[in-house]
Amino acid sequence: MTAADELQRETTDVLRELVRFDTVNPPGNERPAIEFLASYLRDAGFRTELLAADDARPNLVADLASEQDGQTLCYLGHVDTVLADPSEWSHDPWSGDVADGYLWGRGALDMKSQVAAEAVAAASLARGGWRPARGALKLLFVCDEETGGDLGAHWLTDTHPDRVRCDMLLNEGGGEVFEFGGTRRYGVCCAEKGIFRFKLIAHGAAGHASLPKTGDNALLKLGPALERVANAEPSFDLTEAPAALLQGLGFDPGDPAGALARIADAEPGLLTLL
Repeated sequence: MTAADELQRETTDVLRELVRFDTVNPPGNERPAIEFLASYLRDAGFRTELLAADDARPNLVADLASEQDGQTLCYLGHVDTVLADPSEWSHDPWSGDVADGYLWGRGALDMKSQVAAEAVAAASLARGGWRPARGALKLLFVCDEETGGDLGAHWLTDTHPDRVRCDMLLNEGGGEVFEFGGTRRYGVCCAEKGIFRFKLIAHGAAGHASLPKTGDNALLKLGPALERVANAEPSFDLTEAPAALLQGLGFDPGDPAGALARIADAEPGLLTLL
């Protein structure tokens, strides 16, 4: 068995164990899963600490530090999940079954898989004697992400900032893996989408359905305006990050409309991300 095969086997085993802990939030009940991870990392050489606002729902801080000062790289993940109804599943959502080339269970994607991968990668390095030349490697595995983090990441940063402070942080959702032009690519998240809110107001005069034309229906006046919004052609104000993306995909950032048209022809699924 190659080293890569061994890592995959161990990661699969750890993920199966994590999936078997029912951490649906609410209520969460993440302690058994967090204690399992703490024991696993402690055995590999990490210094571990559980911090909790609620005894049944602790957070794990695990450190592998150098004797030399330096920057801290942190991996952050959560072990709670959204609801699962077993009647809607072809496999028990807390079984961790491996079937048809997949590992089945609630949290297998969001995000116990990434937690398992980070834990196994870090533990493998630590067991092999690796230590950072300077600074520290920190793993934070938290509760309560699915309902806002009031007992998890939010609470940690408010009440234990010195224990979770870091210089670089890797979290879930930082960039999608996608295929383009026959090549696997790894995205980098530079910002997050926002919301632009505005009010569209039409004025009219009240009437009554029994007497048509006596009123002036304000609602109908919105129709043409909504149609113009729906049919508006996109305009572009290209900033640094999307320009770099288009260039990285082999397109001219000076022609974003043309680039998107060619992406739509080649990989329609990618267009939804852009």
